[in-house]
Amino acid sequence: MNIAMMIPELCGGGAEKVAQQLGSHFVSRGDHVYYFLLDTHMRRVFSVEGEIVQTGVAPCTAKGVKNVFFRLLAGAHKIRALKKQYKIDVSISFMEECNYLNILSQRGEKVIVSIHTILSQRRDLNPWMCSKTMVHCLYSLPCKIVVMSRYAVNEMVSIYHIPERKIIRIPNTTDFEPQKKPVAARENHCVIAVARLEPVKQHDRILRAFSYVVEQVEGARLLLVGAGPNERYLKSLCRRYGIADRVEFMGFQKDIKPYLAMASVFVAASVVEGFPVSTVEAMTCGVPIVTTDSPGGYADILGKRLQLEQGYWFCQYGILTPRMPAERLCPEEPLTEEELTLGKALTTMLKDESLWNRYVAASGERAKAYDKEKIFMQWDRIIQKCP
Repeated sequence: MNIAMMIPELCGGGAEKVAQQLGSHFVSRGDHVYYFLLDTHMRRVFSVEGEIVQTGVAPCTAKGVKNVFFRLLAGAHKIRALKKQYKIDVSISFMEECNYLNILSQRGEKVIVSIHTILSQRRDLNPWMCSKTMVHCLYSLPCKIVVMSRYAVNEMVSIYHIPERKIIRIPNTTDFEPQKKPVAARENHCVIAVARLEPVKQHDRILRAFSYVVEQVEGARLLLVGAGPNERYLKSLCRRYGIADRVEFMGFQKDIKPYLAMASVFVAASVVEGFPVSTVEAMTCGVPIVTTDSPGGYADILGKRLQLEQGYWFCQYGILTPRMPAERLCPEEPLTEEELTLGKALTTMLKDESLWNRYVAASGERAKAYDKEKIFMQWDRIIQKCP
């Protein structure tokens, strides 16, 4: 079987990692895999086992770009020719622009689109991409739509009116092998965030919450693993908050296991998160999770809410704090209630030994639900069921 994996580029994001893992799985079962990439000029991070195909299609759905639909039609014409040239039987796409190109270039192959965000919450995207009319019209056409979470299923059905029979929920997975968390890791008082340094990830909010943690926990430090355009701004905030000596910028890392091994707590505060691979990777390494209740996959991952204290929820598999509004605050403003609550939750996890041990065990148990073989079986099943 010839399978096309359509994605803008193989840079260091969660969707790209899933495309790499899934492509390797298809190669291992004897399929021919082709990665159809756009001309993004972004730095390629992931290596793949399939063949790279440069489509010659330039991205056109960035915010502010005009005549998006006509540009997509022109790009789809090129993609359709490539599908014919490589005799593609199944075409799987990732992220919105490639999803639209995949749909518009359909020529009889099985088409599967994979949505890795919550479209209705993405104010940073080109409004055309999230238009109810366009999303409904285009996403009603493909064979199957893969989403990551229950939140995403509800969004597709209730907001964009996509027939539910076309939607299947398949969470992301990781190729990490389960690891036992060293007990000494708690004494590191090390908080870790693994994400691109982009506004949607709200590292500025994490820094503000961490400024509270520093006052409460002696020796607390924060590792930011990831690269992106916000790095200089975030470093300036660290200096302004007086925590520059407590925050380390590690850049993009192909192997984050050594950093997770030393981490005491994993933190995230994204505006929106389809389904964070890095969180599952942290759980596989036994790292307790503290995250905001962002639209997307976090509520699924952390499980049932058990007890509400000090404004945050103790869940089955981690601590969930209130969602933070997507707005950049003046650095001189006092902490918001949501930031303070996140800081308190992190402090509690770092200080309470019995709670920490409980969530170390919970993380390891939860990671089993996202075992790669289970996830790959779901992908194999939907390909078989596509007409």
